[in-house]
Amino acid sequence: MHNHSHNHDHPADVSKKIGLVLALNLGFALVELVGGLWTGSLYILADALHDAGDALALAMSLFLEKKAAQPRDQRYSYGYRRFSLLGALVNSVILTAGALWVIRTAIEHLQEPTSPYAPGMIALGFLGLLVNGIGYFKLKGSQNLNQKMVSLHLLEDFAGWAILLLVAVVLLFWDLPYLDPVFSILFSCYLLLEVAKNLRAAFRILLMSTPKEIDLAELESELCRHPEVLGLHDTHLWSMDGNYHILTCHLQVKPELTLAQGQVLKMEIKEMLEKRGIGHATLELETQGEVCGQENCGPRP
Repeated sequence: MHNHSHNHDHPADVSKKIGLVLALNLGFALVELVGGLWTGSLYILADALHDAGDALALAMSLFLEKKAAQPRDQRYSYGYRRFSLLGALVNSVILTAGALWVIRTAIEHLQEPTSPYAPGMIALGFLGLLVNGIGYFKLKGSQNLNQKMVSLHLLEDFAGWAILLLVAVVLLFWDLPYLDPVFSILFSCYLLLEVAKNLRAAFRILLMSTPKEIDLAELESELCRHPEVLGLHDTHLWSMDGNYHILTCHLQVKPELTLAQGQVLKMEIKEMLEKRGIGHATLELETQGEVCGQENCGPRP
């Protein structure tokens, strides 16, 4: 006997947010190109190139999020939710490449420091904070890994403009051209650490690891405390995209349990699992001593 429960996440809402951020990012990259030529700031020109790369990554994310919103079919029986993970992986590669490029450029600036036109940098700095701040707070707090990686792009840009603004203000009063490359290197190192953390989460999902926010042993104990459940085995718990979790389990019940009572039991367990953040459950009811006949069907060591 099986029970299927679903929670209704909306990848389409994520796509709308990413689409808005994409439009902001692409438009601002053009503004940066003009502003970089006007101020003579290599940092701003470099950021224009970086934002163009961000726009490409965002376009990829948007496509994959729309793909993830498609309903399941015969080819992908679990649906397309994991397509959003591809976006997270692509964005990770682009973020890593961008951070390494910034570090390399900053090292070159340390060897040959230059002082660009500070007033123009200040004007562009405020505009950069506004654009990237809007985008970041639109995506902040998402549990979707792809959206997390996109928000990291925007956090990187926001911090970059904050650094640029600070450096520009200092350059108005003191000739300290080393500030820009030093702060750029420090923030790029921080970004690489954040990317590594998100990559680890993505690979945990791809390798079908148990979601770390759910204690599987505690969950099994809670299931066994139900008066109609005598025991359980062959429990599996994994996540599709870091947000939508799936569980399968064989429950041992009393032989006298009727079909109607079994349905009530599964409804009660479904409600409990939904409260624990599990959106899809498949439960098989067995009498004690029944042999399920499946490979590796037994308690975990």
